[in-house]
Amino acid sequence: MRDRYDQSFSRRSLLQRCTFVAGATLSACGVGVDSGSDRAVEAPDNSYVTAPPLPPFTPPPELDLIGAGRVELPMAAGATLYYWDTGGDGDAIVMVHAGTGSAYVWAYQQQTFAEAGYRVVAYSRRGYRGSAPGPVDDSNRALDGSGRPLDDIEALVTQLGLERFHLLGHAAGGGIANGYIKEHADRILTSVSVAALQNIADEDWTIPMNSIRVPGSAADVGTFNANPAELRELGPSYRWANPDGLAAWVELEHGNRPVSVAHPPGVEVSWADIESRMFPTLLIAGDADLYAPPSMYRYLHSRVPGSELHVIPEAGHSVYWERPETFNHLVLDFLDRHSV
Repeated sequence: MRDRYDQSFSRRSLLQRCTFVAGATLSACGVGVDSGSDRAVEAPDNSYVTAPPLPPFTPPPELDLIGAGRVELPMAAGATLYYWDTGGDGDAIVMVHAGTGSAYVWAYQQQTFAEAGYRVVAYSRRGYRGSAPGPVDDSNRALDGSGRPLDDIEALVTQLGLERFHLLGHAAGGGIANGYIKEHADRILTSVSVAALQNIADEDWTIPMNSIRVPGSAADVGTFNANPAELRELGPSYRWANPDGLAAWVELEHGNRPVSVAHPPGVEVSWADIESRMFPTLLIAGDADLYAPPSMYRYLHSRVPGSELHVIPEAGHSVYWERPETFNHLVLDFLDRHSV
């Protein structure tokens, strides 16, 4: 697997610029490894202003590499999940998208992770691009009361025959991943938490979390959620340096949730749930993230056993999109060190 990983990244000239030393700083990539201190991360190099163009993402099944399909969800007539699966016999990594995402947002990761030897799986949550929510009531909530997001993950991995796998959750998807881990920890090889809100119920987490954003509903003028998604979820450096990537992200975001469905609340977790984990965890934060700032992730790092933290400079909430080469390098190195 290491050979395939190196070959994949040599084609992108990434490893010529990024040398990884466990527990040290990826200075060539502008990445800080934060052990819980307030040490400043390294500044990125000037190559950031020429961020890589978005690679073509061919919706499956038109790309031979990809298998695609839909999962019929139990106890929810008409509800389906759209997914794609690169296949292969390597470790599987299942990716759970944010509230602004879908299975289509992983263009920078899809083929890169597959070329590194991994079986890559992503899906659209109910009501998101390609996935049908099933019957809903007047409040756009599932009529049968079903729809726990963690149960949808279980239906997907069961259909795909995945007994154990790596689980990556971004933003709200990280909270869903935590709920799944709480009930199915035996399936998890590693967890990758990316700028995630976690869905931790303890007050030492919820109170400072609520203080980050102006309270109120998304419809209230002047509240945090009333801002355009690209302002909330893309860092200012990216919006300045990469207008083409910004336009592509906005266009994709506008098509990611064609059906507005009120999802049931995710399964809350406690610090006791978090601290009982027996597998490695990778934490990735962006230092310009308005949702999950580095200070929040440093505290999380101090409470998650077997975790390592990387703060990516000049990246906002969508770090996997804004700094894809750095993000992919961090994730693949972590997976290589903890693969079966």
